[in-house]
Amino acid sequence: MDDEEAIRNLLQQFLQLLGHEVHTVGDGSQAVDLFGKMRHQNENFDLVLLDLSVPNGMGGVDTMVGGLGNDT
Repeated sequence: MDDEEAIRNLLQQFLQLLGHEVHTVGDGSQAVDLFGKMRHQNENFDLVLLDLSVPNGMGGVDTMVGGLGNDT
């Protein structure tokens, strides 16, 4: 999760080159939604990368505490 599209794309390409399946979102609320959707499908994430600060959005700390923290 990163609010900067260029960073999301760069990390996505790099991790995919290493053979990983990658999902990207632009803010914490989207991350919480994706996490819930994947959990509903009995899919788990091996790793979650969160941008700590997202201007005008939910950053990484708020995402962990308020959204993902209950399930990790």
